[in-house]
Amino acid sequence: EGLSVSLQEALASALPVVTTDVPGCREIAGEGRHCVLVPVRQSEPLAQALRTLIKSPDLRAEMGLAARRKAEQDFDGEKLALEHIALYESIAASR
Repeated sequence: EGLSVSLQEALASALPVVTTDVPGCREIAGEGRHCVLVPVRQSEPLAQALRTLIKSPDLRAEMGLAARRKAEQDFDGEKLALEHIALYESIAASR
């Protein structure tokens, strides 16, 4: 999948995200306080990110709220549908 549905669901559920720095995941992470990107195939940065979140309920809560805002802003189904319709209409009008 081009954009991870499970990451989008985590954002919508107001959960902080820890994910690998790869295409698709990177785009969901974007610029913000809702996600921690870790290098691919490197267990120590992943473990450290998880330890940090486990030990800090305030950080988890802050990141969770930011995650929900990101989901509402970028992945709202109705908004995306309207953007797709506008795109298709502009393509059809140019023909």
